[in-house]
Amino acid sequence: MSGDFRFDFSKKPKGKKAVKPVPENLDENAKEYRERARAERKRFVDATDTEFWLCLCFPSPVEMARWRERFGFGENHRIYAYRDIEKLLAPYRPAKSSAVAFGAGVGFGGGLGFAEKTPDPLADVKYSDDLEKDCLAEFAALHRALVEARSPRKLVEPTDSEHWFAIAFPLRDDKDSFLAEYGLRKLGDKYLDGMAVARKLGGEL
Repeated sequence: MSGDFRFDFSKKPKGKKAVKPVPENLDENAKEYRERARAERKRFVDATDTEFWLCLCFPSPVEMARWRERFGFGENHRIYAYRDIEKLLAPYRPAKSSAVAFGAGVGFGGGLGFAEKTPDPLADVKYSDDLEKDCLAEFAALHRALVEARSPRKLVEPTDSEHWFAIAFPLRDDKDSFLAEYGLRKLGDKYLDGMAVARKLGGEL
């Protein structure tokens, strides 16, 4: 190909017609067709949607049992239809004025979370004016801290748990509305820390 060759983008490709805009003055048949096509697209999306459920995860069966006692449902590895538990959760729906405070006071409990800060090994050393004795005391304290040291707790995601149950909604919009109404958006949109959800709904388990 010659170095002087240039593509000419001003010409329309042969064999292809330009896409015409949809006319606004459609007759009734055309409008009905468009509505049916739109409804069919929505039906397909709804039928293939995998984002219409929530999974609440707990550190152990103990917390799940406390959840069941408080809210009336929450058996391990069970899927609940939202219509079956809606009345059980209704008393915990926050007032409209407080629903905007999403995520307030959220924290992880039940033994999961970040490792504790390592204490200062020299905090209890008694110092004197004798440099040799003070160095020996510090050395002994450091040695004792190393001998007694334990590995920090493993950082664990609250949702990385074998103890869970799921809530299924008819549509994704229903699930999103539920998260908004109960002020749970900040906790996630699929896998949620059940302990944090309990706190948002009105108290510790």
